[in-house]
This record gives sequence, C-alpha cells and structure tokens, in this order.
Amino acid sequence: MSFFGFLSHTSRVATPYVTLDRSRCEACWRCIEVCRTAVMGKAGFGPHRHAVVVDAAACTGCGRCLNECPSGALRTAKTATGAATV
Repeated sequence: MSFFGFLSHTSRVATPYVTLDRSRCEACWRCIEVCRTAVMGKAGFGPHRHAVVVDAAACTGCGRCLNECPSGALRTAKTATGAATV
C-alpha cells in the first residue's frame, strides 16, 4: 500500500480475469452496479473520473462487468500463454 492507503497502480487496474483501461473508462459506473462481489469502485478527482479495481481477489470471472461496459474499458485478462481467462 502507498500513502493514504491507496493500492498500487497495478493492483487497481486488474484482477486475474479482467483488465481495466482507465483512459477508456467513461465513468458510467455500470461495472460497479452489476458486480455481485464488489470488485469495482469509483475514483474521482476533479475531472479525472474512472472505475478502479478495489478487491481483485473477490473477482470470480463471471464477465458481467465485461458485458456491461459500453466503452470497452474492461477487457478479458490474458494468461501467460495468451489465452483468455474468462
């Protein structure tokens, strides 16, 4: 953890199943609404608003957030072999 208790950049943009591209996030919060395990959260500092991963370990890989994201900010994570994990 770093100052103010925020997690490192890497841990706030990925789970074992999903990768978040914060630059594509439109801050619609749909991923937060559909997640049953509270993996995603909000980051908002002035005009810089986007989703963040707040509990990567809770992600089950169900894909609900992937299906709901209108901007394509959430993508299937790749394994070391390059195969999709969801």
